[in-house]
Amino acid sequence: MAKLGQLALNGGTWKGKRIVSAQWLTDSVRPRFTTETAHYGYLWWVASSTIGSRKIDWFEAFGLGGQRIIVVPALDLVVIFTTGRYTVADGWKVTEDLLDQFILPAIKPD
Repeated sequence: MAKLGQLALNGGTWKGKRIVSAQWLTDSVRPRFTTETAHYGYLWWVASSTIGSRKIDWFEAFGLGGQRIIVVPALDLVVIFTTGRYTVADGWKVTEDLLDQFILPAIKPD
């Protein structure tokens, strides 16, 4: 999971070798569909967090049970969550709270 996130963060390159088209990655994280609470590109959910007065854009692959690959380009960051919250309503909220309340505030530049 982390390697896929790093590949996306690197614009489609791995160890200097082009694996995925940079243009496809750019296109894939542009919102194409909107739900009641989120935006979706091609295979990636597109979102942002507000930390203090700063808006931080990120995108993610989101899987059943709360499996998440979150890519935060502005912070050169990939965050991985592996959980087993398959039967918990809004189980995704726990990991998003961890991202917003602890991870991003701990590393955001001033």
